Amino acid sequence: GICLLLGVGFLVGQISKKTLIAAGLAFGFSFLFRFQMGVVFVGPILWLLLVKKQKFKNVFLFGFSILVPIAIGIGLDRWFYGNWVLSSWNYFNIQILQDTVNGFGTSPWYDYFPLIIEGAWEPIGWIIVGLSILFLVRNPKHIYLWIIVPFILIHASIPHKELRFLFPLVGLVPLMILESFDWISNRFNRHK
Repeated sequence: GICLLLGVGFLVGQISKKTLIAAGLAFGFSFLFRFQMGVVFVGPILWLLLVKKQKFKNVFLFGFSILVPIAIGIGLDRWFYGNWVLSSWNYFNIQILQDTVNGFGTSPWYDYFPLIIEGAWEPIGWIIVGLSILFLVRNPKHIYLWIIVPFILIHASIPHKELRFLFPLVGLVPLMILESFDWISNRFNRHK
């Protein structure tokens, strides 16, 4: 979660080669700490190309920077396992392709909404979900949308669901809630 926040933080400001490298490294380390974060890479790459209109060489620099920590992880796996192992692939193969994750129970695609609402204590959960959706709908070009939507869609498509699978996104939620609350507050103040 912290590496995701760092990566997003580098991209939200003025984009330069240094910030693209720093963001890529942060995203790469987020993958090493939690393989599910690989789902997140596509969003920022598309956002850089389509929204920020970055040159392909800058997007390539970002993507290459993501690969550096992943290569370090592969080297560490080689060192500790004693042979070449791609632990991220093994994780994906066993959990998803061999479908062992669903042995822990399955839920419908929409079950993350009740999990969030109940997990955050019901009245607060409704506020979190509502204000987060409001932020995403109001800001279709914001990088948060390009990260959160693919992450949630992929996780919703996997039948086994646990609230902890969404924890990497938790750091983005307060920022979305505050901005949505500010927007609502300004709308009410305008009508006074």
